[in-house]
Amino acid sequence: MVYYFNKISATSFDDAVGRATAAIQNEGFEVITEIDVQKTLKEKIGVNFASIVSSAPGIPNWPSKLCSWKAKPDPCSLAT
Repeated sequence: MVYYFNKISATSFDDAVGRATAAIQNEGFEVITEIDVQKTLKEKIGVNFASIVSSAPGIPNWPSKLCSWKAKPDPCSLAT
């Protein structure tokens, strides 16, 4: 079962991250959390890894509403 979309692009990594973030915002979402996977792996375990940014898009003000509803979130993430 495939649960992701992928696209190979000739653009730079930084440009791809910027374009992905802009696309999220154009749909009315915000990036709630962003993790630089390459930097984190290097700092935590000393591993050199490919450039990856993991972004968690969400609805604006949704985390505060979620806490008031006491519901369990359905996770969503974007890796660039």
